[in-house]
Amino acid sequence: MTIVFEVFNICLAIVLLLVVALPEPDFWKSEYVRGWEAWLVIRNILNFGHAAALLITGLGLILWQPWGRLGTIGLCIFAIVMLIVELPLMARIELPYETKALETELIADGMAAADAQAASLVIMIAVVGGALFFGLLMIVAQLLYFTRPKVIEAFRTDHTSH
Repeated sequence: MTIVFEVFNICLAIVLLLVVALPEPDFWKSEYVRGWEAWLVIRNILNFGHAAALLITGLGLILWQPWGRLGTIGLCIFAIVMLIVELPLMARIELPYETKALETELIADGMAAADAQAASLVIMIAVVGGALFFGLLMIVAQLLYFTRPKVIEAFRTDHTSH
């Protein structure tokens, strides 16, 4: 089971690094961002730190290091706190921006405006809802797994002789 979390955390780290690195000039110029610029910069810094920590703890899990397990638990708690802090921001900025951008693309592809508006809302709710559900599922699964007594003991034993 540990391998699943190792791979998930390393892949998530790569995605977070890409999200932070990709420039989105249209997003930063949009009306949705006004007044939130400082928080968005802080969030990018936090996401970069989160990604770096995920890579490091993922490697710690691969090497069966106790600090990899403890770091993973800490990152799960951090992710839950960030989600709570980020939900209003996602509802206020990102969902409306991404929904409008998708709606514009659908209209450019020939869809009627009313249909594009409804379709973009449904698509965004499905994508964001699915990502939130899967992300929370993985966080809870990792918290439950890495706090089990047998797993704690497994990370305490010396795996260098294997």
